Amino acid sequence: MQATSPAADRNTSAPLTGLPKRLVKDGLISEKDALDAVSEARESGKPLVNYLVHNLNISESLIAVSLGREFGMPVFDVGALSSESIPKAHINEELINQHRAVPIAVKGMQLFIALSDPTNTQALDAYKFASGLRVEAVLAEEIKLETRAEQFIQVADYRVDAVTDASVAFIARHRHRPFYLHVAHFAPHVPLVAAQQYLDRFPGDMKNRRRYALAMMSAIDDGVGRIL
Repeated sequence: MQATSPAADRNTSAPLTGLPKRLVKDGLISEKDALDAVSEARESGKPLVNYLVHNLNISESLIAVSLGREFGMPVFDVGALSSESIPKAHINEELINQHRAVPIAVKGMQLFIALSDPTNTQALDAYKFASGLRVEAVLAEEIKLETRAEQFIQVADYRVDAVTDASVAFIARHRHRPFYLHVAHFAPHVPLVAAQQYLDRFPGDMKNRRRYALAMMSAIDDGVGRIL
C-alpha cells in the first residue's frame, strides 16, 4: 500500500466552492494552494481570509474585489471612516475579537457590520442578538478592518464618551416622562487621558500636558452638545 501525505489527501478532498473557487478563477492562487489553504486555515482555527492575507501574502484588496464579485457586494473603505461617526454604543470588544466584524453605522433600526468574509453569518447573528436591530453586512478589506477595529475599541473605551453615551441613552429611554439626570464627566482632571480623535484637533507645538487637557475639554464640549 502506498502512503500519501496529508497535503495529498487534502488535494483529493471536496471540490472548491465560494471564495477559494473564485480566487482560483481570478488567478490569485492555484487550485492546489487553495485546497491546502482551506484545510490549514481550518486546522489553525483562522478565518480563511485572514489566513490568505497573513500566511500566503495575497493582497487584501484583490481578495476583497474577488469576494465582491462572488457575492455581489461593493467593497467599503473602512479606512475612510471617522472615529467620531461610529456607533460607539454597539462597539463590543468581545464580539469584535471573536467574530472579526465591526459595527460602522446605524440607520433607523438597522445596524451595518463591516467584515472581510460575507459568509461569516455567526457574526451577523451575534450582533443581531446583542443589539436587537436588523443587521446588514458590509464588505471590507482584512488589514484595514483589523486596524480600524483596534482604533474603534480605543474610542469606545474612552470614559468621557462613555459617560456621554450613557447619558444620551438614558434621555432617549425616559424622554416621555419627567426625569432627573446628573452628568459628571471626570475630565479635565487627572488622569490626563484622551482619545486620539480629540488629540488630533490640537496638532500645534505644545506640551503634552496642555494637548491632553485641551483634548479632554473638547471631548466634554462635544458630549454636552450631544446631551443638549
